[in-house]
Amino acid sequence: MKHKEYIINHPSQLNSLSVMPIMRTKALGSLRLGGNITTHPKKALWEAELNKYYYACGCDTGAVGLIIGLFCGGAFAIFKYYQQDWKLGSAISAIFITTILLTGLGKLFGLMKARQELQKTIRVIQQKWIPEQPPKHDQLSCG
Repeated sequence: MKHKEYIINHPSQLNSLSVMPIMRTKALGSLRLGGNITTHPKKALWEAELNKYYYACGCDTGAVGLIIGLFCGGAFAIFKYYQQDWKLGSAISAIFITTILLTGLGKLFGLMKARQELQKTIRVIQQKWIPEQPPKHDQLSCG
């Protein structure tokens, strides 16, 4: 089976790329730069960055949030439990809620960071990519 690719032939097409899962077009495949940018020496680097940030999921920072949530929620719950302010069910609930909240925040942070990096990469490419001019057509005059 051939690997699917999405060829970007004009710098304006870069503006439609979004990191956010709801807004991202599904199943594009690998993003490739086409048109008159194909000979640029940084083309491979830009393609790698576009693919890295476009397909970012925030999982790395979500995992960090999970670990921090387990540690902080657990430490706080144990502290409150041994002070006899909370029952075991409340302590477990606090750990669960803190972990879920910080995991979600970590994932969101990762997606926002990827979006920022994607936009920066797009700006760099668009500054260097001078699009081909559309072909000129002779005007027709009637009469």
